[in-house]
Amino acid sequence: MRLPTLHEWMDGPGRVNLADIGLLPDTQAYLERHQREVREFIAAAGLEVSEQSLTLYLHAHARTLNALSNAGLDPERSYRGPGDPLDWFTTRSAAVLAVAVEEGILAAA
Repeated sequence: MRLPTLHEWMDGPGRVNLADIGLLPDTQAYLERHQREVREFIAAAGLEVSEQSLTLYLHAHARTLNALSNAGLDPERSYRGPGDPLDWFTTRSAAVLAVAVEEGILAAA
């Protein structure tokens, strides 16, 4: 199974999700929290933030999403906490891409 590169994610739905999140009220702080958590997770694994580590994170994230969907769960409904403006999976993938933009790995929208 071929998984997309970080650039392919950004050129697909990622750019749209990232742009949409920035337009919604109360989502900037939520996105920033997810970006911080992505950075912390990568650091806790003993890795530097890089194209490779962000791609690996995004692939693991996507495989988890697929596994939940294949098990009959709706990740968008199942993983939206009280008061969260968006579901966890959409926001987390957008956060990975936002970190890549901040690091100069991907071009901004």
